[in-house]
Amino acid sequence: MTSTHLYDKQLIEKLENVASLTNEDILSVEEISRGHSLLSEVRGSLAHSNSGSMMQVQAYQSAFTLPEHAASLSVALVPQKELPFETLEQIFRSGSEGLGYVSLPPTLSEHRWVLGQVCSTWRRVSRSIPSFWKAVIEFNPQGYGVHHVRALKQLECAVDILPEIAQICLTVTNSKTAPARLLIPYLAYIKELKWANWKRKLIEVFPPGALSRLESLHVDEGEDICTNHTTPYIDLFGESSRLQHFSLSLSTFGAPTSLLSDIPWPQLQSFNLKLLYVRMNASWVQLAQHDPFRLMSSLEHLELNMAAAIFRIFLPCKFPWHRLKTLKIGCDQLGQDLAFIMKPLQNCTSLLTLEIVCGGILDEIAVDVEPISLPLLQTLRVHPGKLLSAVDFSSFSGTLRSLEAGSIPLREFYIIAAKCHCLTKYNSWLIYGKLAANFADFITLPHLTSLQISLDDLSSFPTAIMAPLLTCLSIYGPGPSSIVEMTVDFIVRSKMQLQSLELVLHQRVTVSPESLRELLAAVDSCHSVKIYGIIFPEQILDEIASGILIPYVEHLGIGSPNPGVFFAMVRNCLERQAELGRVILQEIYGLVPQTYRRLEERIAKLGLKELEERYGVRCAIHSIIM
Repeated sequence: MTSTHLYDKQLIEKLENVASLTNEDILSVEEISRGHSLLSEVRGSLAHSNSGSMMQVQAYQSAFTLPEHAASLSVALVPQKELPFETLEQIFRSGSEGLGYVSLPPTLSEHRWVLGQVCSTWRRVSRSIPSFWKAVIEFNPQGYGVHHVRALKQLECAVDILPEIAQICLTVTNSKTAPARLLIPYLAYIKELKWANWKRKLIEVFPPGALSRLESLHVDEGEDICTNHTTPYIDLFGESSRLQHFSLSLSTFGAPTSLLSDIPWPQLQSFNLKLLYVRMNASWVQLAQHDPFRLMSSLEHLELNMAAAIFRIFLPCKFPWHRLKTLKIGCDQLGQDLAFIMKPLQNCTSLLTLEIVCGGILDEIAVDVEPISLPLLQTLRVHPGKLLSAVDFSSFSGTLRSLEAGSIPLREFYIIAAKCHCLTKYNSWLIYGKLAANFADFITLPHLTSLQISLDDLSSFPTAIMAPLLTCLSIYGPGPSSIVEMTVDFIVRSKMQLQSLELVLHQRVTVSPESLRELLAAVDSCHSVKIYGIIFPEQILDEIASGILIPYVEHLGIGSPNPGVFFAMVRNCLERQAELGRVILQEIYGLVPQTYRRLEERIAKLGLKELEERYGVRCAIHSIIM
């Protein structure tokens, strides 16, 4: 046997042994090239052989018939076999973003389980990613007996079948419905605990080290959390080297000094403190004077939500402001405390995300603070919008990617757009005022993919914005029908290829069929179209059902003259798509005026229910006063 034949024989044996060809055993470039050449030869033999199904590849001593041989080579040479473990892991991690919780008992058709059935390597990769395996088991006040049994079975199932890296979250919304002793066998597997109405006497039955693997702790009130106890919490989680996230939400109670004194502050990466309607007393002052927050040497994410008076107690504490990557501040009755609350932000030079949401601020209160420089900021959420003047946009104009603001004048909307050319997401809860003459030129946002705006009136429409890459557009505005023409011009001028359009009008308007056709033609490739406040005439609904307009829509929300017309449109659309071999529509929602008989609504709903069951499409109809 020649050296070439020997090489080919060994290569074929390697390729045919698909089970051993894992991502740790990657084929060389030479082997891949030769393998494709051999596959081409085999396919050629198959094309010219009348007895290929029985023929063996004797030249290389293969035990397979020719078709089997071709199939094994095809499987061995698929591109994903060449992916390194690290590349597969990154792909899986990206695919896990937005993934829901694990169903318990498991639904094996979910892609997290399907991926693990491809091969042993894919199974190892998928089971090494924590975000793939997050399960939430909840004990709530409803259904005391039956719910107990179901929740405990879910917990047992999660412990038995999920990988060790799984993020198992136990949520207890009422202590009476979660017998603490029943939970003890499973506590060592819990990584996240959310406990509302915390009762110390129930927690004390847990043995020492019961929560040793706890990574996140969320405590929401409790009748005795704020009283002192001789048994320290340190026995439960204080000595845990894994606790990294702590959240405390209280109302009407004093400082829980016993709990807070045993938290391992140096290892916390995130801390969330919500003091809603808390009574001011000496315990909070003493806590601030003790200042356990000075020990948070690993802190990166901080959220504080409390009254302005309590902010004055806590903000002098030595939080590691310079380390923070995320800071969220919520405050009611801001009043004259703005400068005091904004002062620590001057030290937050590493911030990537900043959220400031305040209530009680009046128009007459001036934002008289020196603008804050945040050179690394990527995400900014501010309400009310006038607080935007407290930040220096020039300091992060090249890094800011996402901005959400409260009500702002149109002029300021344009100024921000002109400065922050890297924005990918821009939301404003309300734009008011008219177009200034010096902003007549177009402002291009070359990276903007999502825009959500609410308009005071049509003169506030940001017509000067150009966003050629915009894919998601949401507009909430007043009722004049001309808003439809303005929206069409806005889309067409930038040649947008929208994937999602939401147009919500505050009052019912009448729009001509021609204008509606222009609007739907402008979003022809959209997968999600929701237009409320407009009653679509029957002829337009027929064109949607026949696929003339928005043929690729998967999620549709529209207004219809009456339930019967809406039902007929949905039925015709689904029947046509089924005949073509694929039902594209996944969800449809209809609004009809409240001017018809209830019997007609019931008939339409029964018909839609039947369509749901037949085609697997979510259908709903509601009547509103228009």
